[in-house]
Amino acid sequence: MRKKEDEFKKLEEEMVEKGSMVKPLEREAPPTVEQIEEALRRREEETLREEDPKFVSPEEEEAFRKKKGKIVRIVVLVTILLVLGAGAFFAWKLLGPSTTKADINKEFNIGKDEVALIIDGQISEKKGRVIDGQTYVPSDIAGAYMDNRIYVDTKAKILSYATEEGVTDYALDEEKDGEKPLAEADGTLYVALGFVAKNAICEYKEYENPSRITIFYDRTKTYSVATLGREERVRKGPGNKYPYIMDMEEGEELFIDPERKAENEYQPIITKDGIKGYITTESIKKTESKTLEFSKEPTSFTQKAIDGKVCLGWHNIGSENYTTLPMNVSVATTLNVIAPTWFVVSDNKGNVSSIANKQYVDEAHAAGLQVWPTLRDFPTKGLKHSKVLGYTKYRRKLVENVIAQATDLGVEGINVDFEQVPSKAAGGYLQFLRELVIEGHKNNLIISSDNYPIREYNSYYNPQEQGRVVDYVIFMAYDEHYAGSEQAGSVSSILYVQDAVAKGVQRVDKDRVVIGLPFFTRLWLETETDNGVELTSEVMNMSEAENWVYARSLKPKWDKEIGQNYVECKEGKKKTYKLWMENEKSLKLKLKEVKNQDIAGAAFWAMGGERAITWETIAKSFK
Repeated sequence: MRKKEDEFKKLEEEMVEKGSMVKPLEREAPPTVEQIEEALRRREEETLREEDPKFVSPEEEEAFRKKKGKIVRIVVLVTILLVLGAGAFFAWKLLGPSTTKADINKEFNIGKDEVALIIDGQISEKKGRVIDGQTYVPSDIAGAYMDNRIYVDTKAKILSYATEEGVTDYALDEEKDGEKPLAEADGTLYVALGFVAKNAICEYKEYENPSRITIFYDRTKTYSVATLGREERVRKGPGNKYPYIMDMEEGEELFIDPERKAENEYQPIITKDGIKGYITTESIKKTESKTLEFSKEPTSFTQKAIDGKVCLGWHNIGSENYTTLPMNVSVATTLNVIAPTWFVVSDNKGNVSSIANKQYVDEAHAAGLQVWPTLRDFPTKGLKHSKVLGYTKYRRKLVENVIAQATDLGVEGINVDFEQVPSKAAGGYLQFLRELVIEGHKNNLIISSDNYPIREYNSYYNPQEQGRVVDYVIFMAYDEHYAGSEQAGSVSSILYVQDAVAKGVQRVDKDRVVIGLPFFTRLWLETETDNGVELTSEVMNMSEAENWVYARSLKPKWDKEIGQNYVECKEGKKKTYKLWMENEKSLKLKLKEVKNQDIAGAAFWAMGGERAITWETIAKSFK
């Protein structure tokens, strides 16, 4: 031990001399074995380092190894992060939402000086035009959707605008008040938007980029309206990879598009400015049904009405008995109007054929009845409504002829029964009614119009506009099943009547609504043949139907849902008769709707089909 201490001391002195060690302080105690061994190890390392400059001690090698491992770990970590970042980027590119904005100008496909038209959310194939710096819309669009009072004769190229005071005509390119209400481009007639704006009853708005006009016109239509619960992008298709069209804010409202189906949790919508697109279903806060609010109410002609409820009887007559009043008039205490079928439009130039008789009118007046002769559009062969009603000169000649006939006879009104008007002639028919009412009121005549119960396929008859013009709109709540029906059924069930009344008062002021009811029924015969069941029918009045049932000792059963007595019987193996009876009980049920809805009255088809007792039922129902 002593020897090692001496060596350690000597070693310290040498290291101090070399400068590799500071001279130690005087020790109070001898060095430990560990200190001696550490000093010897250092001496040995110094010697080896002098001999080999590349010498690395175990401690240095261990430190380098740890440092290298740390660097490797950092490099690996950075590599992993880069790989993950690249993967996330490509995943985002693959699955993330598109940030490309769609060009909505292409969606409307409009050319230079064209204006897209969006009607009730649907893009119209027809387009507006910019003519001489002014915006114009096609004449048929203007009259059908923006202001029903606008009518354009495309043959004479005349715009006619009717008010209660009269009709104003505007010729093509005629300038009034600094504008040309009617213009033409590429063979199409257009009406100036500025002219439409004066009396428009629709809600419309003009937009730019792209140039478009949104038009909402149906006051009875219910829309499904969605409210956004967050900011949302409207996309071109049902997924986030589709280009976006526009950004919308929380709380904004959109229309749910009924023409397209939801896909991939995306809802098809239409924005209020007419843009179609898709939004995520989860972005919708709430959906509710709404009708639109309109800033302007359409004007109505002043109604010329009778005192009390209308109780009208149509008198379907032929040339052999046109001078005679119906037999039951004497007991029909509630009847106040008789409508003989006297007038028929006889050609396409506005002429009228008539079997009217002044003696009949005098007898009716003596019985306390008003006379409203019926003007029909059948059975004239070759009648073209688009010509006789669409051409201004022929339409006005028709009005003139009808008014002349009525004033000569001294009647109180005209009942218009046009049942064969095609959709393309609807505008001309409405204009005819306006002009007939204007001239009729000048001559103290009441004008009524007959209509089918409202359905989608006959909506072009436009009972709303009729109800703003004519004095009474009559909905004929019969022929629910008719000669051409594919199956047997009631001529007028209570459900059919209720529906006719409900839809009628939804579109026409109830003070102008009259419901048409039947005095007849149909006896149906189903015959089994090799080709299936052949269906035929014959018309029966109340007494004829009752006699047929009693002659066969049949017992009718009351059908509560239909509101009529029903009976059927077989004749042999292949024939089955079916009959839904019209009588005082079923008629009383129908007349209850007149009272419950407080409409203007009832009309009956046709006089002679009822019985004397029927008028007792009607009288009680009208009280």
